[in-house]
This record gives sequence, structure tokens and C-alpha cells, in this order.
Amino acid sequence: MQNGIQRIFSNYSADIIVAKHIGDEKWWLDENGKIWWNRKTYFSHNAIYLTKAGCFRLRIGGVWYTVPAGHAVFVPKGLPLEFSFDGKGPLEKYYTHFQLEIDGSGLCELFKFPLVFVPKDFGQLEALFLTLIRLREDPADPLSQVAQSAVLLSLVSALLSQSGARPNEKSAEIPEDMQQAAEMIDMNLAKPIQMQTLAKSIGYSTAYFTKKFKAVFGRTPTDYIAEKKIALAKDALKSTDRTISDIACSLGFADASYFSTFFKARTGLSPAFYRKDTFASK
Repeated sequence: MQNGIQRIFSNYSADIIVAKHIGDEKWWLDENGKIWWNRKTYFSHNAIYLTKAGCFRLRIGGVWYTVPAGHAVFVPKGLPLEFSFDGKGPLEKYYTHFQLEIDGSGLCELFKFPLVFVPKDFGQLEALFLTLIRLREDPADPLSQVAQSAVLLSLVSALLSQSGARPNEKSAEIPEDMQQAAEMIDMNLAKPIQMQTLAKSIGYSTAYFTKKFKAVFGRTPTDYIAEKKIALAKDALKSTDRTISDIACSLGFADASYFSTFFKARTGLSPAFYRKDTFASK
């Protein structure tokens, strides 16, 4: 066990960047005075983003991803990155970058996971970020440095777990087309998802796609989408003061009434009662 721990931490460093949106312009200023404005860069490290409010876009390795509130992002090292924000409305996000290798292998060599996804427990990831930020108040303290490393490793572990990461050597158990379908669902939960469009995007009929998806994941695409949206809704209801209408809209529902019916059918509680019950139990 001791040797394993030494290998995990042998090539490990971390930093937390706290960026703030300045006014209504399309740019950010981080604590080091660096301006971020639709900025293109190249990461020689891994990075994690967690969006608490608002929405921005990232182009990772040439592919654009929309990152609305309640979403997490993992950017593997070695990829070109472009950040884009239109300046409309508030934007609040957490960010950290780090180097981490296990037995000489990077995370993407060891695991298969979506780059952008809805975490199962947003509050857990946010709490870990807040702990890291607090520990950075005294970065020169050796004890604080050790604590930061431990908390960041917990954050990476939680991120992998909540994204549904699987070891690469087992990735063959899930066909590539179904992995692609699941990633497309995870990246588009903020908008209505048409099954016909999803099936067509990977070259299948709706009926065949539904049958194959269920055989691989043990539930239909519709149920998979519902589980993801319910998880995101629960987190928003218990950890934010956003209105039910706003939460419904962010999850692709036409109105709050339809969202409430959907939520109650799957949890047994209305969104309002779930929120009330959650805060009452604290």
C-alpha cells in the first residue's frame, strides 16, 4: 500500500484559480491578473471546471461543448483549449489544474469518461472546491500543502465516480456507439432530447437504437435521461435558491408544471415539497 501511495503522488501538483467575471464585458480576470476572453491555450496539465451559475463554452481538442450551470468538465492534459463566454448574465465557476500520474499513466490512459457531464452530487464537488480555496489562503504552510493534495485527490476520485468512469481495459464491454450515445445525452441534458435525432446521429433506427441501448445499460434511453435530469434537479433544489421555473427551463422542460409532474412521478414528491423537506431535515 505504501508503494502505491508513493507512485500516485510521485508526479503531482495542484493550483486553484479563482476567476471573476468583471462587469458585463466578455472577459474574466483571475487572481494572478491574467485576462481570459475567448482565450485559446494549450494545457500541459489536467483541468477541472464546475459551473455554479450561468453558462459558457469550451472547445476541447477541436470539439465545442456547452457548459451550463450544474455541469462538470474534465480537460485532459495535452489538448488545445478555447474558452468562450458571451458576457450575458452572471457566470460563476470553479476551476483547478493539476498533474497526476498513476504508475506513469495519465487519467485518460487509465479511464474512459465523458469530458462534460452532470455530476450525481454537485454539492460534494463544490464542497471539495471550497475546501481547496480555503486551504490556499496559506499556500506556504507545509501542512496546508499536504491537505490540498489530499483534498484534490478526493476531488478527482469523486469526479471519476460521478461521471461513471470505467477502467479503459474494460471499456470494450460497452460498444463505442453506445458510449457515444451516452456522452451525447450527458452533454445535452439542458435541452429537449429527441430519440429519433439521437439514434440517427449514430446511424441507427429509433427502434434498434432503443433496443441496443437497453441491452447495454439495463434501461431505455428515456429512463437514462430521466435519471440524469432528476439527479440534476434534486441537486439544484437542495443546494440553490433558483426558482422551479428556472430549474425546469435549464433541464429542457417547456414549463414548470410539466417539470413538476415529471419530478413527482419519479420521486413521489413535488419539487416544492422536496426542497422544503430537504431544508427541514438539515
